Amino acid sequence: MHEVIIEQVHNREGSNKKIQFKGVLNKVLVSGLILATATGMVTPAFAAQETIKDAVRDSAFEMTVQETVQGVIVEITNTLKSIEAQKKSGRVSEGELSTLATMIFSLETAKGSEVQSVSEILNKVETTIQGLSTDTTEVKVAIGYVRSVLGITHISVENRVATVNFKDVPSSHWAYTAIYEMGKKGLFAGKSTNADGSANFAPNDTMTRGEFVTVVVRALYNEELQAQSAVAGSPWWYASYVVAVDQGLLKESELDNGDLNQVMNRQEMAMVLSRAATAQGETFGTLIDESRIPDYSSIGTYYRNYVRQAYTKGMLAGTDTAGTFSPMGTLNRAQAATVLYRLVEPSTRSEVDTSPVQVTGQAQTWVEGQTHSIPKAGDTVIKADGTKVVLKVDPKSGVLGAGQGVDIVTGTTRNGYTWNVGDLHWDDDSVLRKCEKTGEVHSGAEWLEIYSAFKPTSNGSKDGEVRDNWYQWDSIVEEWLWIGPKRG
Repeated sequence: MHEVIIEQVHNREGSNKKIQFKGVLNKVLVSGLILATATGMVTPAFAAQETIKDAVRDSAFEMTVQETVQGVIVEITNTLKSIEAQKKSGRVSEGELSTLATMIFSLETAKGSEVQSVSEILNKVETTIQGLSTDTTEVKVAIGYVRSVLGITHISVENRVATVNFKDVPSSHWAYTAIYEMGKKGLFAGKSTNADGSANFAPNDTMTRGEFVTVVVRALYNEELQAQSAVAGSPWWYASYVVAVDQGLLKESELDNGDLNQVMNRQEMAMVLSRAATAQGETFGTLIDESRIPDYSSIGTYYRNYVRQAYTKGMLAGTDTAGTFSPMGTLNRAQAATVLYRLVEPSTRSEVDTSPVQVTGQAQTWVEGQTHSIPKAGDTVIKADGTKVVLKVDPKSGVLGAGQGVDIVTGTTRNGYTWNVGDLHWDDDSVLRKCEKTGEVHSGAEWLEIYSAFKPTSNGSKDGEVRDNWYQWDSIVEEWLWIGPKRG
């Protein structure tokens, strides 16, 4: 019988851990374990899972562990950084890989919530060792063994494309394409395995905040995620949370001050989705009319603008044909895969009508500053000198009344409330601000659109030159400076 001998003693400087491992594995067992690793136990390729466990128990393993599972994960993370550095400079040392294998074997002691953290680190290991010229047999054996012992279902790097056809997601499923494509990219995997070895996606299972934030971060910032160091005692999603905050997808004060263990609702999802699009350089222009979202008033004011942005970009379309959003509804895995697919593949988004909804009834006329209902295109505003201004939507910024030099906000009345400068806009919940030069009043969000749309594209001819009302040329810094009211 041909044999593979593995013997490793590890006692890294600065660590309180000493791990000893001795084992004799015949080639049949090694092949089976590697095959189990390659398929993530998704197919019954190696007899049965119990065969692996029993064979390993009979292989004379001797293990001494004097550190928590989280501590070992920290050590593994640091080792992976070392391997990444070696990959850039050339061949990775066999000793480093043997050390890595030894640490992985010690993770078999994980229990309860620790299993998720182990699953995450094994995924990182598998990704890191892909394509190495150095023999990675020991590491693959360790990965397969630990996944087998802990019952971790996994789709390997090599076999993702072959194993993303989930048994509980037929081609007729409404989210089939999104689930398949996101599974192929390795962003989603199965949650359970059937007796015939096929995987289940569980499309109707809810997504926690941590799970959704993690898949978004993996899709957009995987390099930054891999660079994160594990923190002993932290939850499995902590590294994703750190990256999300760093990249502006979350603020530390949000989501119950960073409690990502709770199930994510749809308005929270819209916020992360919208910020992710912004972080990728997308702009939103004219937002979809709020009246196109039937339950708009039930959306939390903090999330309304994010929801409209996501609708505007075609990343959200509602839960029914009417476009109902259901803000407090829980996010399930099929929905998560779908919105993630739309985020990373803009070509899959639907066209969105952002034109103002036509309001029934005749156009209104009022004297500037006096009481009137919500202004709309076609209304007439009479200025103090008798000048009549017919309101229109500015084609550059998409803002009603931009550049027309009239205050269309002061005196706006609805449901017994009258708006004035300093209030929150009835539409986007940002502060209403007045431009003292033109007299126009717009919300902070609208001023931001004006700021972007009106910025001159050519240099000024002299210092102090004013163009398009809100920009002044500074010849010293050679830039157009905004001289309008505060934005945002």
